[in-house]
Amino acid sequence: MSRRRRAQGAPNASGFGPSPSRRAQIGWRGTALLAAAVAPLYGAHLLFGANQPMAAQALTALCGLILIVGLTVPRLRQALPELKGLWPVAGLFGLVLAVAAVTLGAGPPGAAHPIWEWAGLPPAISVNRSATLLAMSQLLGLAALFLFGALAASQRAWGIRFATVFLLGGVLWAAIAVIMFLSGTQIGSFGRLGGGLLSSNSAATMLGILTVLATGWLLQALRESRELAGPDRVSRISFAVAPLALLVFALILTGSRMGTLATLAGVLTLGVWQAFADPGRSWRTLGIAAGVTLIAAVVVGLGNDLVLRRVAALDQDVDIRSVIFAVHWRAFLDAPLWGSGLGSFTDVNSYLMSAETYEELWSIRATHNVYLQWLQEAGLIGSAPMFALIGLVILASALRAGTLSRGGWALRALVAANVVVLVHGLTDYALQVPSIAAMWALLLGVQFGFGQVRGRG
Repeated sequence: MSRRRRAQGAPNASGFGPSPSRRAQIGWRGTALLAAAVAPLYGAHLLFGANQPMAAQALTALCGLILIVGLTVPRLRQALPELKGLWPVAGLFGLVLAVAAVTLGAGPPGAAHPIWEWAGLPPAISVNRSATLLAMSQLLGLAALFLFGALAASQRAWGIRFATVFLLGGVLWAAIAVIMFLSGTQIGSFGRLGGGLLSSNSAATMLGILTVLATGWLLQALRESRELAGPDRVSRISFAVAPLALLVFALILTGSRMGTLATLAGVLTLGVWQAFADPGRSWRTLGIAAGVTLIAAVVVGLGNDLVLRRVAALDQDVDIRSVIFAVHWRAFLDAPLWGSGLGSFTDVNSYLMSAETYEELWSIRATHNVYLQWLQEAGLIGSAPMFALIGLVILASALRAGTLSRGGWALRALVAANVVVLVHGLTDYALQVPSIAAMWALLLGVQFGFGQVRGRG
């Protein structure tokens, strides 16, 4: 049998191009359900990330509705008792909510914020009870999306299809963002692509996640096309290269320095991981891809005025962030155990603002460091279970990626995408944008549940 005939006769094992048997298992209704869960989140990106209180609460309600609709599907509902490790994750999440609830009251002696005594009102640890309640409700919405993602991806074929739908939806969003930017119809972002999020750096986080997923698609296409004849191989690879090229182009238009570095870190993590998981030609493929990426980055960097201007402004931006970090680190040290209450950033920022720091603080709505903001708002007692929860989910997902006989590459891509969020979170606030937080909660759920239910997908 010729190589060409073998390739044509073999079922397509790619998650982004499932075999007929897998399509039969998922069906158009299943695909429509996944698309219905993803589409509103990308729509929220275009509507400023749902970054206003009323919009954020509407998105929270939508997250709950997505889970409710998902639980009406027997396959998803039946997968719930089969999810391993769900109770430890739920316990950590419950602990986060319990700590937040404690901050609504006076708490232990000396823990209440002095502003309540000054105002002559009942004491509380949180400096803004209403903001803390809203933040708690938003966390519940994120938990609903996480659980939906875990249930929907619990069968491997569904998990891979979810990754497909998520990536294709992201490519469509990126295309709209590029059109808006080039046509001059984009609102905000000041000469840099924002994708409707009002912050180019936040858009870079989202584009970085998608770039890592698209890289996984390309690596799998390179692997699967080894047995194909020339024209067929070119067609297969081109189909995977096109979305990656668009996403990288959009990422460059954001002009986000740290977003680009975080994306490179995610892509490198995936490439090395994939090479170890699939030895042989993968190292050669990785070397070629790395070389092409490096050449492209140099050419684009040297020829792109936006990139050069952003690099030239690095010192100024470092100075600004240094002031922000110093002020809010002091706020954390003022209440290291319990924090100032979830959602209290704006109140604390105004409280600490001085004549010397006004220029750097007056316009910000987040700390530009997700870890520091959690420490400031939730304290060590509230932040520790949240950090542990995320670490547990990522670790469990990474370990499972090595046990899957098929589809492991898709799970590796999902796990590697976390690198973008975690690295960029050191210097920016994408996770404070409700639509991006919802996206990441969904992706964490997908990778957590990916392939846990065996024998039916």
